[in-house]
Amino acid sequence: MYTHLFFDVDATLLDFPAGELYSLSRLFEELSLSPYDEVQATYTKINRALWDASERGEIGVEALMSERFTQLLAAFELAGDGQALDELFRARLAEDDFSIAGVRDMLERLHKQYTIAIATNGIATTQEARLTRAGLWPYIDATFVSNEIGVQKPDVRFFEPMMALEGFDKSRALMIGDSLTSDMEGARRFGMPRCWYNPLQKPLPTVPVHYIISDYAQLERLLAWQSPIRVRLVHPDFAQDRYFVGEGELPQIVSDPHEMVQKMHEAGFLDTTLASADKVIELRTHAVK
Repeated sequence: MYTHLFFDVDATLLDFPAGELYSLSRLFEELSLSPYDEVQATYTKINRALWDASERGEIGVEALMSERFTQLLAAFELAGDGQALDELFRARLAEDDFSIAGVRDMLERLHKQYTIAIATNGIATTQEARLTRAGLWPYIDATFVSNEIGVQKPDVRFFEPMMALEGFDKSRALMIGDSLTSDMEGARRFGMPRCWYNPLQKPLPTVPVHYIISDYAQLERLLAWQSPIRVRLVHPDFAQDRYFVGEGELPQIVSDPHEMVQKMHEAGFLDTTLASADKVIELRTHAVK
């Protein structure tokens, strides 16, 4: 079904919160910034605002990485070189293996069958160092990095260089990432199928996403599907109809909508927000159309 897999890096292949905590705590200690929670909250607010601006195309990623620590120093009335601090912060992200559990083995298996690429809003040298430290670099066939391309996800121009990959067919390429606003929205604009990595099981989004997974066992399962079907569940208790995608027999229909959703998951079907269906199940009447 798919031939090319494009992975985001932060919070998708690598546990960015863990790496960020490690790097920031060391940096704040050296700067004698305390209390830590207050400083981190200030940094997080600054960083999030800058990333939001970058996704709107208002600021480049290199300018963002220079500006965020400059603003942090100003917030605490400290002198210093914000760009130098950012370089130190990013270097420390590669001082330990912050890969998500199971990712290395997964990529090793998938690399035997698929072209594997990363698609990240980051700095190429930083991401390469972090992926190397995590032992993931041998399984990466191509890289698409915002500071090299010149634009960031979700800008469709970020995705256009992917078309130069050997054997690339947009319909047979899958974007996998944790961000709805950059990974999923960018792939939607480009016309590429998309898989939202949602390990915290956040509420279903309103944006159209082909697959929603909470772990990578689910990713490997969907990649093995030969003839998946899409199923629509209808019940008045749903704020909106629920959609699923999967392969195999449908579970026994029950009237309780929440129990039926659980049964769909137990049967191996994944949530999707694409409003299309091969089968429609009316839970009140137990009818399948």
